[in-house]
Amino acid sequence: MVYIWENRQLMKKSLLCLSLLASICVFAQDDPIFHWAKSVGAVGFDSAYDLISDASGNVYTVGSFNATVDFDPGSGTSNLTQAGSAPDGFIQKLDSQGNFVWAKRIGGNGGNGVFEIDFAANGDLILAGSFFGTVDFDPNAGTFNMTSIPLANPTFSSTDVFVVRLTADGNFVWAKKVGGNDYDEVMDMKVDANGAIFVSGFFQGTCDFDPGTSNFALTSSGPRDAYMLKLDPDGNFIWAKRFGGASETRINAFDLDSQGNILATGNFFGAIDVDPSAATVTLQPSPGDNFGQFSQDVLLLKLNPSGDYVWAGKIGGTMSEGCSAIGIGADDSVFISGIFAGNSDMDPGSGQTILATNGNGGAVFLIKYNSSGQLQWAKQTGTVFSPSVNNLQVTVSGKILTGGNYNGNFAFATGFDLPTIGNEDMFIARFDQSGTPEWVQSFGGSGEDVLQAFEYRESGIWNIAGSFNATVDFDPFSSVQNLTSNGGHDIFTLKLAPESLKTSDFSTNESWSVYPNPSSGNVNLHFDEVLFGSKVGIYTILGQTIAEFQIGQTEKNLNLKPGNYLIKIENQSTSNTKKLIVL
Repeated sequence: MVYIWENRQLMKKSLLCLSLLASICVFAQDDPIFHWAKSVGAVGFDSAYDLISDASGNVYTVGSFNATVDFDPGSGTSNLTQAGSAPDGFIQKLDSQGNFVWAKRIGGNGGNGVFEIDFAANGDLILAGSFFGTVDFDPNAGTFNMTSIPLANPTFSSTDVFVVRLTADGNFVWAKKVGGNDYDEVMDMKVDANGAIFVSGFFQGTCDFDPGTSNFALTSSGPRDAYMLKLDPDGNFIWAKRFGGASETRINAFDLDSQGNILATGNFFGAIDVDPSAATVTLQPSPGDNFGQFSQDVLLLKLNPSGDYVWAGKIGGTMSEGCSAIGIGADDSVFISGIFAGNSDMDPGSGQTILATNGNGGAVFLIKYNSSGQLQWAKQTGTVFSPSVNNLQVTVSGKILTGGNYNGNFAFATGFDLPTIGNEDMFIARFDQSGTPEWVQSFGGSGEDVLQAFEYRESGIWNIAGSFNATVDFDPFSSVQNLTSNGGHDIFTLKLAPESLKTSDFSTNESWSVYPNPSSGNVNLHFDEVLFGSKVGIYTILGQTIAEFQIGQTEKNLNLKPGNYLIKIENQSTSNTKKLIVL
């Protein structure tokens, strides 16, 4: 039997069939090199779906697994065994050098997959995913069972949505569920600077989005509608919003801007209402759609912090478009990347900006909009069979990073030709502020290899996770670093970083300090005179700019709202970043 999360990559392709204080020495202009790759797995389908890293460089990876898997990629053994006949979820912690720290299982007589992970404001871990049946969400000796709502129509697959909070050591704090008697799914989850939890995805039928004792039911107007859900740091309901029409709508990914607004992207078929209030704002399908039931457009949607409609737009054309990656720039500009085939208008306004594929297959698009949703530019790759883009991140300096998959020889851009290695290969790319590729790398093996997620740190580190089968060379550069799967698909975690970070990712620069840390909001910065004239930038953990100034005195006082921040000093010779937590 194939479980729904084993096809999560197909959903991401959107049906286009064609330590509280750490100091980081930043060398952002250095291209990365291979540092390490680790794999775990058994004979079945095992995959990582998301990952994050903390200030000490520890990497937390989540996903699902079958049978018995040794989650220690080194010489030790740390076996986890699925509790029932369906896949179980996992979270694995590796240190900055890829050494095993611990792994935990979430499972029961039902099945589940952990698809998303983020940090709470205090460093706890927030997980989100979907499940069916009865699952114990306490990964340790305790028990905290939740049971999904039985199916309305047992001939179809059904899942409910869960959100779990663990300590940084993997100890259980709480678990919540939302759902109905049909198919409810998570596609993205993020935690804001105040600890509020946002979840997006799609649902079918009637779904109760309040995980507490009260009821907040929404009913889809089509076979599947999109939702956006907000919970407080304790998992209590704040609000939920629905978007949809007579056909299918999904929110695949979203990000938060510096004002707490939500920028979301996804896909829709037919006409949809994108205003969750009693008012109606309708997006119509592209008039040129001629791809039958598989023809879909891309949704771009902005909501305010209360989940109210601000603006919406779409991109569409003669065939089909899909989007699962979005990021926010320092000026709250919006970047999306996805895939399209045929001729597509990338301007959601009254103008037209047509991108076109050449021959069979699809191409990758990268688009920038301003904070009002007005098109700034649109770029595309060459045409290749079955491309996908699963992640997008905007760096503090404005570089745009993407990662995804492709099948066949891929003329990504002039000077960047990616070879075919197997059935499906992986790529990562860096673009300048105008969307021009600066650096593109591919890697893979003879089988199907899927990049599900990456995380970029301002020190120049790429942490990458996904699944693979057969033998894969995980060094996208000149050397060979092969790993071989144990079965159908195994889990991999890959680290790339600048040569300057090869022996140690983190070091301390004593010429400046931040105190107290953690802080209640009143923060002091101390600078030695040697740093006078250097630039200071204060950013949220997502890269939004809070303040920038030039050092001209030894002391600087700041008053910041609760959240996680990066404070970066840079001059002509080097740069240095410290992490600050405000409680």
